[in-house]
Amino acid sequence: NGSLPINFGEIAELVGSQLDAPPYPDNQLVLQLVWRAVGQSEIPLKFFVHLRSSDSDSQAPAAQDDQFIQEGRTDTSAWAIGSLFRDAYSIPLEGVSPGEYALYVGIYDPVTGERLLVNDSASDSVLIGTVTIQ
Repeated sequence: NGSLPINFGEIAELVGSQLDAPPYPDNQLVLQLVWRAVGQSEIPLKFFVHLRSSDSDSQAPAAQDDQFIQEGRTDTSAWAIGSLFRDAYSIPLEGVSPGEYALYVGIYDPVTGERLLVNDSASDSVLIGTVTIQ
């Protein structure tokens, strides 16, 4: 679990996160993230939250929410450097088996699928918390 802030490719820093506690209304897990713009990208990048089983070696998410920041009201190619942006992610839990899950966050180019690296490492996503689905 990385300590904040977490830098993604010198474009964005994750500076805060808050996960809603159960029970989950509308069978959705809601995660609030706060991003600081530290650079601009050539094209708008997408942000993702993946819910991955802690019991499996698979990197495939059990559920996810991929979106442009603030539902496209701003984007990483034009956002104001130094500004903070709060963003909400809703991960649908329908069809997700009960168990322990890990929440991973990352940013990627929607055209190529290439992900930004985290804190100048080889990692392209960061664990920001765990959750138990009943």
